[in-house]
Amino acid sequence: MSNMNLEKMYPNIFKDLEDDIDELRYLVVVDKNFDDVDSDEFDAIDPEDYNYLVYVTERIQDILGEVGMVELVKMFE
Repeated sequence: MSNMNLEKMYPNIFKDLEDDIDELRYLVVVDKNFDDVDSDEFDAIDPEDYNYLVYVTERIQDILGEVGMVELVKMFE
């Protein structure tokens, strides 16, 4: 998805970004899920329950704030 489309879809987020974002990876990262036995973060979820993990970058977390992040998680559910 191009930056222009993202800006049209999410104008409130883009107006608060300090940098020019030209790639989605600066906002969210989507990784195929795997059983990472060395990482403590996977203790909280069962890797077999998810095919992909979505990481929301800190800059988006800061823009959305706690309330916005809760709403985002509810939307993903």
